[in-house]
Amino acid sequence: MASLIHSVKEAFTSHHPETQYAQGIEPGINPRVAQEAPNVPKRLYHTTLTVVDPHTVHTDPAGSAVERSTFPLGTLATREAAMRFAEEQALRGLGYEPDDFEVYETKSSLPGGGKWAHGEDALVYARTPAGQEFIVRVEDRANKEHIAVRTDESPEVHFPTGSDHLSYVLVTETDYRNESTKTAIQGCYYHRIDALDAAKEALLASGTLKKSQFGQYDERETFDRSTANDWPFGEDVVVHAVGSKGENFKVAIKTVPGAHQKHGKMAAQQK
Repeated sequence: MASLIHSVKEAFTSHHPETQYAQGIEPGINPRVAQEAPNVPKRLYHTTLTVVDPHTVHTDPAGSAVERSTFPLGTLATREAAMRFAEEQALRGLGYEPDDFEVYETKSSLPGGGKWAHGEDALVYARTPAGQEFIVRVEDRANKEHIAVRTDESPEVHFPTGSDHLSYVLVTETDYRNESTKTAIQGCYYHRIDALDAAKEALLASGTLKKSQFGQYDERETFDRSTANDWPFGEDVVVHAVGSKGENFKVAIKTVPGAHQKHGKMAAQQK
């Protein structure tokens, strides 16, 4: 069960017809129509921000750990554009400048032969004077939801009428015994209702696990912010579960606007 977070993506593709590829074409879609929509890339590159707060310890029935929160900052259709955004614009988009941090490092500026100490997948590492760590990464994921981009030359997401941002499903696994936490984006959707449906199935998508096989399985009845105080696992969390070996899982729906509200410089100054 500890490797569950790694199998969710494959399980969704295999067990949900709406996310399968048939020679690069979504099942149920007329191949001719698919050919007329060339701006749907096969892969997407998601920029994420993880904030580690050493002064805040999160306590759960299964254990406790230093507070870590991960949010999406943007999605692009090419690795090059995503890496450029991550290093040059991600933290600036939240209102920060390098001088706001006690430590500010980018992987691309590492001197030749130097050792990057912040994880192979991290592109930017920053630490505030108060000790908070900001880590910017890029995740490469199959575009199983068929998110479109503006044009072949423009890697930015094209939004249909009625949508102006993506809702991302993130799965976080915490192993309290080994003091490790990892988060991965499992999908992104134009509409929150679709993200909610996916989030509720995320831990069960492989078909090999049932709710009864978890030591604890909690599913939020409604995703209404007004009832968040009655849900002890976090306002963005839809599902909380504890594995048979004590692993803690949280499935959350997060957005880029939510990242600005939670971790933007203006929000930090108002705390």
